[in-house]
Amino acid sequence: MQLELVSIWDSLERQHRVYISRDCRNGDYLVEAEVKVPGGIKGAVYRVPEPPTLAEVLALVQACDRPVSPRPYRLSQPCDGTIGSPVLALYARFCNSRGLDPVAIMVEAYPDEVGDWIAEDFLKSTEEADWQGVEYPAFWDSAAITGLVESLHEVNYHQLAGLIEDLPPVVYPDSLSGDQITRLMRKGKKTIASLAKAMRLSQGRVRHVRQHGVTGKAFVQDWVEAISA
Repeated sequence: MQLELVSIWDSLERQHRVYISRDCRNGDYLVEAEVKVPGGIKGAVYRVPEPPTLAEVLALVQACDRPVSPRPYRLSQPCDGTIGSPVLALYARFCNSRGLDPVAIMVEAYPDEVGDWIAEDFLKSTEEADWQGVEYPAFWDSAAITGLVESLHEVNYHQLAGLIEDLPPVVYPDSLSGDQITRLMRKGKKTIASLAKAMRLSQGRVRHVRQHGVTGKAFVQDWVEAISA
C-alpha cells in the first residue's frame, strides 16, 4: 500500500536533521531524524499519533539503542539505514567527473521511475551528505569506482551499480598542454589553491603544470580526475 505523506517540517541544522510528515492514510506522523554524535550520527525512524516537539525527537534519538554510523562516510561502508544521501552524493560526483547526467543514468537503470528524479534531488542529497560528513575520492580510479559500485549495492541500487560497473574506461591522452590544463580548471571551477589542496601538492607545482603541461597517461589521468572531481 502506497503511503500518502504530506511534509509538515523539514529542518537541517548544524547538529541535527529532522523531517516530519503526516500520513494522510493512517492519520499519524512519520518522524525521520539524524543527530550528530561523537564519531558519526545516530538516526531513528518512528511513528507517533501527534506531531512531537523538537526536544522530544532529539531526546528519543539520543536514547535509542541504534549504533552510531561512522562519519565521514567512506566508499564501501556497510548500510545501516543512514547512508543513502552520502551514496547518492558520491554517485552524482562521479557522474560529474565523467560529464554524465545523474538523472539520465538513474532513469536508464530504472525506466519505471521516469519523472521521479530531478537534478535538485542530487543537490539535496549532496547538501545532506556534506552535513553528515562524506569522504570524496580525490581521483575516480578503478578502486574508487569499485567502491562506488559496492556502496550502490549496499543501498539496493543494484541495476544502477551494474550500469556504473559496465561503463567503458576513460581513454586519456599521452599529454596535456598548460593551456589545456588551464581551460579544464576554468571549466571545473578549480582554483590553484583548491587543486593544490585536493592533490596534496604545492601551489607552485600547480602553477608549473599550468605553464608547462603534464606528460604520461597516469599523470594526465590524475590531473583530469582531480580537476573534474
